[in-house]
Amino acid sequence: MSLLEYDQALFEAINMGLANPVLDWLCKLLRNAYIWAPLYIFLGALLIVNFRRKGLYLILSAMLLAGITDYTTSSLIKPIVNRPRPCQDVSMAERVRPVVQCGAASGFPSTHAANHFGLATLLGFALHKRINGMATVLVIWAALICFSQVYVGVHYPLDVLFGGALGSALGWWMWMLYRRLFDELPLAETAIS
Repeated sequence: MSLLEYDQALFEAINMGLANPVLDWLCKLLRNAYIWAPLYIFLGALLIVNFRRKGLYLILSAMLLAGITDYTTSSLIKPIVNRPRPCQDVSMAERVRPVVQCGAASGFPSTHAANHFGLATLLGFALHKRINGMATVLVIWAALICFSQVYVGVHYPLDVLFGGALGSALGWWMWMLYRRLFDELPLAETAIS
């Protein structure tokens, strides 16, 4: 069995094998910006209140990172790879249970995965020593977003795996850049005033 066949089989196991009304509702909800945007707004407010100028710089870094991950996946990689989403793949027509409307662009890599894992990595490094368990919560959150992308039928597992890895690498790079430009000490070691 090839890697692509394993990818399709795992997709089927998640999309069709786990199908139930509760996950249908939950995964649609997790993909909705009205659900995750308030989380990021709350984190932004938390950063400004607790870390003031450094928190603002971190927010600007997170916004720049989101732009970079979005551009890298959507404008650079997707047009080159041009892998159809499962919901658009003719060879998968009988093996996809679409839960949401299928996106128009190709699916590899997942922009959602890159964005959320990038932010989880950047904010996880920044906050892990100040807010116990924050890095773990952010990674679990990003993983749930990725799972929902596969469950609803818009991405293969490799799409989200590669998107998550790319986002994590870019998030780490942005953390290193943030520290170099804005921080004498890592944000995680500064005192909350």
